[in-house]
Amino acid sequence: MAVEADPAKQREMSQKIFDAMDADHDRSLDKKEMTSLVEAFWKAIPAEMKDMMKFFGTIESEGKEQMNDSLFKSLDADGDGKVTFDEWHAAFTSGALTQN
Repeated sequence: MAVEADPAKQREMSQKIFDAMDADHDRSLDKKEMTSLVEAFWKAIPAEMKDMMKFFGTIESEGKEQMNDSLFKSLDADGDGKVTFDEWHAAFTSGALTQN
């Protein structure tokens, strides 16, 4: 993800991604809606790491579910069971959602 220095452009990019994930358009993300992000993260995991996870008994579906739970908990700052745009944007601009 490119680094954007302009806060207005950061917010616009963050909003576009959030809106694309907000399938029911209720202005929040639930765990089900976070699945698309987890799928994208999962695809970015190197094959060698996935092989190692399998070696240690991690089944792909379980790995994705654990990743989704962990990601959701980290983004849901107030613990209310949904990720609002403000919570999403805070993670987006902090670098928590970037891949190196």
